[in-house]
Amino acid sequence: MNHFAKLTLLSGALFLAGCIGNNDDPATTTSVSAVASLGAIKNAPFRVLALDGVTEIAAAGKTASDGALPVISLPAGQPFILEIKGAAGATYYDEAKAADVPFLTGTLHVAKSTAGSSLGVSPLTEIAYQRALKLAAGGPLTVGIINSANQSVSLAFGLGDITLAPSLVGSPTDLNGLTNTEAGKYAAKLASLAKLAANANGADATPALTLARQLADDLSDGMLDGKKDATDINTPSYAPGSFGADWNTALAAVTTGITDPNAKAALAALAAPSTQLPSLPVAASGVPASGAYNAKISDGSNCAVSVSGNNATVTAAGHTVSLALDGTFVETTGGEREIGPAIFGSGTVRNYMGYTTVGGVLNSIDLNFDGSGKLIYAYASKIADDGPNPPAGVNTVLVCAGEAFTGNLADLPPSGLNAAAPSQFTATALVGNYNAPLNVDGSGSCTFSLDNQGNFSITTASLPNGKMDVPYTNLLTNSQTASKVQYEVHPSLNGDWFLFDVMRQADGSTRTGILVNGSLQKTCSTANDPTAKWAAMAAQAGTYTGHTQTTGTADLSNKFNNPCSVTITATGKVTYNTSTGTQIIIGPDVAGASIGKSTNNQGQIVDYLEIGNAALSFNFNAKNVTAVYFSSGLADICTWP
Repeated sequence: MNHFAKLTLLSGALFLAGCIGNNDDPATTTSVSAVASLGAIKNAPFRVLALDGVTEIAAAGKTASDGALPVISLPAGQPFILEIKGAAGATYYDEAKAADVPFLTGTLHVAKSTAGSSLGVSPLTEIAYQRALKLAAGGPLTVGIINSANQSVSLAFGLGDITLAPSLVGSPTDLNGLTNTEAGKYAAKLASLAKLAANANGADATPALTLARQLADDLSDGMLDGKKDATDINTPSYAPGSFGADWNTALAAVTTGITDPNAKAALAALAAPSTQLPSLPVAASGVPASGAYNAKISDGSNCAVSVSGNNATVTAAGHTVSLALDGTFVETTGGEREIGPAIFGSGTVRNYMGYTTVGGVLNSIDLNFDGSGKLIYAYASKIADDGPNPPAGVNTVLVCAGEAFTGNLADLPPSGLNAAAPSQFTATALVGNYNAPLNVDGSGSCTFSLDNQGNFSITTASLPNGKMDVPYTNLLTNSQTASKVQYEVHPSLNGDWFLFDVMRQADGSTRTGILVNGSLQKTCSTANDPTAKWAAMAAQAGTYTGHTQTTGTADLSNKFNNPCSVTITATGKVTYNTSTGTQIIIGPDVAGASIGKSTNNQGQIVDYLEIGNAALSFNFNAKNVTAVYFSSGLADICTWP
């Protein structure tokens, strides 16, 4: 992420910090309605603490018999931690057990930068709290750390904000009455985690609580791998390698009894959580240590970087940019992340930035230092034309690699006045014009082209302006192979930034990946074409007759070893039949049908078909199809001779 994208993030963080620091009336309070859910936690003591984890800032109490907390009055604009502890007499409703079970030990937390009217504490907020403690590395929690941890867990679990209240589930009726709302989605995901834990260890008396503890330990380092740091978690209630698939199975079981058909379909289609938390920057106050730092630009020439108080100066290629830094920094610890053009690093990285407009020209500086205070990378610019293809000579860009930079100088963009340069494009096999669906399910559209000089153009509604022209000068030369070329585009004044790659895939299709402002990458690919996928399914036309498994998995009639059959027509339409007459029909003329590859694809071009209430996954090599019928919550594996 470069400096423009970070400015957008920082402005929100600084606004929060400003609210905290400028609260003129400390007595001003906010009334907060909170709920505690594993499911619904009952009769458990709670307290509200300052970020030191010790000082109580609101009256303590107990959760109510329905899992709600009494209305809490909190100082307006003050960050806080809400802590709920297991105790004698406390219980919670475990969706996997469909009963209230003891909540005798353990603690759940939610940390938040400022109070709102709604608050939830859950296993997901505990994951975020433990992640925040890890990011703080033994130091105090800060608003920036809290926001980063909460946001990363929200993104990983596909929720808008995990600190808002989920729907409370204290009985099967509550679970079956979930609605297609953010609170309903939250509750469905919590319930499915309880089911997942019980599926892994049916003997556990408190599966939801056990899983909450284990996931918080596991994800504290940002990665779900069955370990707390380097130490194995003892008998985890989940398998990290199949977490997504297992979670989907548990979610299907949870949504079986939901009475609202629209809510049932929507909640059953929720995406599985990620097994890795996004690495989000943490904002804080400060400037780098004063001093002079030696650096190099792409051609090996010297670049001088100096800092004195808030003032920073970058000089290279006969040009100088000098201005005051903003007095803040963004810190990222662990994982792999972008900190500049084609530069990735691990460990602790601090980014300091500043910008100002003089005579219509935007001046900016972005400095990145490692955990030892060594300069990794400096970016400085004077931008007079923020268009995608500015005239030569109107903008100045200085890109400098410091002592801690571990990449190749030649991969840095050239420094100085932007101007034409000889093309370094070599991946000529990718040259051409492409029209393709944007997403794997065929929704959305995209056109892109690549010429023999390396100029790239892409048009799709997923781009903020609909279209982007990428000149070859943005090409990352070390990324070029016979089947791949990668670009990075730095932002215009509106703060957007982009990462593109064009790739020839193993199946012969050509795709481009689009990463905008650090969001999840979208794929525009000829391989996404639903017409071609249905044609590939049609190539398997015929009738396949067999039996369901003799043990282990029930078929749709809840029996074993039943006759079953699959018929595929010349148009790709698929009909799955059981001996009881139940049918699943999916095809190109069926509303809402989609087709693609499953995550455990066994080498077939096409093997996963889905409609609103059912899905089929084929393995023609093994001669079987797995059928899932969401409305009944049952599944079977049909194997033919």
